[in-house]
Amino acid sequence: MRTRNFWLCVPPLLACAADVAVTLRGQPEAYWAGDYATALEGAPHGLWLLRLHPLAFGAAMAGYVALFTLAMVLLPRLAARTVSVALVLGHTTAGMTWVPWGAAPYGYYLLLGVYLVSSVLVVASFELADRESRPNGGPGGGIPCRS
Repeated sequence: MRTRNFWLCVPPLLACAADVAVTLRGQPEAYWAGDYATALEGAPHGLWLLRLHPLAFGAAMAGYVALFTLAMVLLPRLAARTVSVALVLGHTTAGMTWVPWGAAPYGYYLLLGVYLVSSVLVVASFELADRESRPNGGPGGGIPCRS
């Protein structure tokens, strides 16, 4: 099993958790009072699940997270990295759609900051995954020298 790929799962898990949190936080009072038809969500599948019930949305998200985590652990390194970046970009963008741009004068800078943090997490996960794959967790890399 490719345990080094576990590190690659961390940024998508964090981005997905943040996206789910702001999605649930963004639901109107009527939604939480039981009127699920008032659900707000840009993704059609998410909207459908939210309109069914918040637990349907939560259960589907838990299954989705389990599925992409398993896939990333089993995929070859390059494919797992590609999936990691795609998921982080998607969930970061989706989560940022909840920012009230008119009410937040610094929304643009918040967006830049969130993307910077996301990028740092992705790069750090790549480095940690690479370290896992090296003998003794050493620095490795570079061009081998021949004497």
